[in-house]
Amino acid sequence: MRKSVLLFVLMLIVIVLTVSPAVAAAKSYTITATAGTGGTISPYGAVSVPSGGIQQFTITPQSEYIVSNVKVDGSSKGAITSYTFTNVLAVHTITVTFVRSYTITATAGTGGTISPTGAVPVALWGSQKFIIMPEPGFKISDVKVDGVSKGAITSYTFTNVLATHTISATFTTSPAILYIITSTAGTGGTISPLGSISVSSGASQKFIITPEPGFKISDVKVDGVSKGAMTSYIFKNVIAPHLISTTFAGLPPLSITSFTPKSGMRGNTVILQIIGTGFYDAKNTAVCLSLSGYPNQSGSITSLTETKIVCTIPLSKELPSGKTWSVVVAGPDGKTVTKPGFTIK
Repeated sequence: MRKSVLLFVLMLIVIVLTVSPAVAAAKSYTITATAGTGGTISPYGAVSVPSGGIQQFTITPQSEYIVSNVKVDGSSKGAITSYTFTNVLAVHTITVTFVRSYTITATAGTGGTISPTGAVPVALWGSQKFIIMPEPGFKISDVKVDGVSKGAITSYTFTNVLATHTISATFTTSPAILYIITSTAGTGGTISPLGSISVSSGASQKFIITPEPGFKISDVKVDGVSKGAMTSYIFKNVIAPHLISTTFAGLPPLSITSFTPKSGMRGNTVILQIIGTGFYDAKNTAVCLSLSGYPNQSGSITSLTETKIVCTIPLSKELPSGKTWSVVVAGPDGKTVTKPGFTIK
C-alpha cells in the first residue's frame, strides 16, 4: 500500500513539473482597443498578446476626420496614427478619439511660396497659420482668403475653423537692389573681377587674386581689414557696398644656395632638398639634374616654399658613374639657376 501511494506521489510530481512550464509559456495578456466616431483602430477589441510579446495598433481616421488623441492605459500620447506595445507583461487599454476636420486649400503663384501648401486638414474649432515668402527678385502682390483680398501680407492665421477655406498668394517682380563692390590691385598682380562690380542684394561675389611672375601676394584687405595673403575671397549675402584691395611684394631673385644630398646611386630615386631664394608656383617650376652630353634627369616637386624645394628624381641605371652633374631650377618666368656638385655613383 505504501509503495502504491509513493508511486502515485512521484507520478504527480512528474506531471506537475512537465505541465507547469507549458502553462507558463502559454500565458497571455489582453489589450483592449477601442475607437470613437470618425475612424478605426486595428486590431480592434480584446486582443490577446503572449507574455513578453509585441503588438502594434494602427489608427485610421475617416474622410473629413483627423485623430484627436490616443490614450494608452489612460495616458495621452497625442494625435498619433500608430502605437506599439512591447514586452507585454500586463493587461492594457488603448483608446482613440477623432474630431471632425475641415480642409484649407493653400496655393501660391510664380515667384514665391506659401507654407504649408496644398490641402491642409484643420480640426473643428482649430487654428492654422500660413507663411507667405517671395523668392529673390519678387515681392508679394496680394493674398486672398476665400476670394477676398487681404493685401500684401506675409502671414495669415485661420482661427476657430468651422468650414472649409482657401488661401492663395500671388507675386510680382521686384526691382533688384544692387550694391557696388569696388576692387583694386597694386603693382605686381591682378584681382578679378576688377573695378566697380554690381551685386544683387543677398547674392555672392568671388574675387581671385593672382600675382605676376616674380611677385607674391602681400595682403588682401576687405573694407579696410587685413585678411592676409589669400588667393581668393567671397562676399556672401551682400546687403551693403564693400571694398576689396590687394597688394603685392617682389620676390628675391631666383638662386640656389645649397642642396642635399650631394650624390645618388644609379637606378635609384633620390629625394633632393634645394635651399635658395625666389621659389614660387610649384606647378610651373621645374627641377632637373643636367650634364652636357647626357639626357636631363627630371624631378617631381613634392613641396615648395620661397626658400626650399623638395623633389624626387629617378636616376637612370644607364648613366655613367663618377660624373658630377648640376642641379637646375627653372622658374615660372623662364629664368633658370644652376649649381654643380651632384655626383651619380
